[in-house]
Amino acid sequence: MTPSDRSPRPGEAGFVLIGVVIFVLALTIIGISLFSLSSYEAQFLQRSIDGEQAFQSAVGGIERAKFALAQTDSLPSVTENLPENVTAARAIQMQSSGPDSTGPVEWVPGRTVLIRVTTEVNGQRRTVEGNFDPGVAQGYYSQLVTVGGGIEVRSVGTYVPTDRSNTVYLGGTVWESSPQPTTTWTSILAAGPDSIQKSPLVPAPGTDAFFAQHYAASQPATKVTPGANPPRYRLDVGGPDVGYFRSPDESNTNYSLFEPFPGIIQIHVRGLAVWLLPRGIRFDYRPTISGIGSPGDDCLVIVAGRTGPVADPENPDAGIWFNGGLETEIPVILVSSEKVLIWHGNNHVGSETNTRADDIAIFARSLSLMGPNVGEGTVELRRQPGGPLDSRFLGQLVSDDALPDIGGSNGHHLTLIPGTWQASDR
Repeated sequence: MTPSDRSPRPGEAGFVLIGVVIFVLALTIIGISLFSLSSYEAQFLQRSIDGEQAFQSAVGGIERAKFALAQTDSLPSVTENLPENVTAARAIQMQSSGPDSTGPVEWVPGRTVLIRVTTEVNGQRRTVEGNFDPGVAQGYYSQLVTVGGGIEVRSVGTYVPTDRSNTVYLGGTVWESSPQPTTTWTSILAAGPDSIQKSPLVPAPGTDAFFAQHYAASQPATKVTPGANPPRYRLDVGGPDVGYFRSPDESNTNYSLFEPFPGIIQIHVRGLAVWLLPRGIRFDYRPTISGIGSPGDDCLVIVAGRTGPVADPENPDAGIWFNGGLETEIPVILVSSEKVLIWHGNNHVGSETNTRADDIAIFARSLSLMGPNVGEGTVELRRQPGGPLDSRFLGQLVSDDALPDIGGSNGHHLTLIPGTWQASDR
């Protein structure tokens, strides 16, 4: 058998080599194309990430602007101390004369506030804006009385068992979240309150943290004892800022301030004064609180803790105790982690038997009220809606963090109006 001839035919030499070269060239072209595509995709992805970061920064800028407006009541505050990536922020409130980007915020529903924030991250810009409706949230200081541990109204005298029913008037709203039925105390009132809210739960004021924050910077209140006459206390702020005061005498281990003098004690206030009394306060006879500054500029805040262990065995949880009633000519806020007592335990004759406070707020663990003898006087506690506390003093106290538990205070808020939210890349 003759073997076949396997020698290459003419023209076929080097065919495999050429095929390999073509294959390698194709792989090279594909590799270069994939490398270029991946680089482009990486750039595209980075731009997307930068754009998303810019958008999130703008959303955060909106929230920051809302917080700034609520805390400062100032429209220009949104332009100050801008956070990272925020290049511009603006707040405009529509007022009667048209757009206005300066001045204070008017916390009136319907007075729309436009907030616009622009950000930039690596050349990627985003602008987010929305219209917000301003309002005032309910807080611990927006009622006449706010307590979580119950309200007591005594119908019989403490020291002498005389009739004290129907001598207490409450003009305002009450937030009282204890399980006690409201009929146990409202049936003894002469009139009021306007309404009673039972939920949510009201915590006891955090006075300890408040004392730790402000007590060291406080100054002693001035006490003047003019011979045999009743003493006079003076809390003179002397300026537009909030002033902090403590007791003029801290030697009493049971009370930060205990005044047993049998007469009408005067408390004179100039400006917005906060009186810090960690061991509580007790007046056995009626004090009269009056302003000595410009009309409408004076207000007193009393913040008190618990009295000492042997102060009074029958009321070991007392914090603020007016045992002879109270008379105030200026707005007053009473705050205590313990019980506030406004009693006519020492029942006087004539005008001294009356308790009168026309713009007062009480925030405490609990409240105890007792009027004078029937037919000899009344206890009248009122809270004016839109009065000086609301219109003049609470805003400054909130912005200066000058009240315990300010987060539950008469806080301002801005609510997004549906359909007004917009985002763009300009």
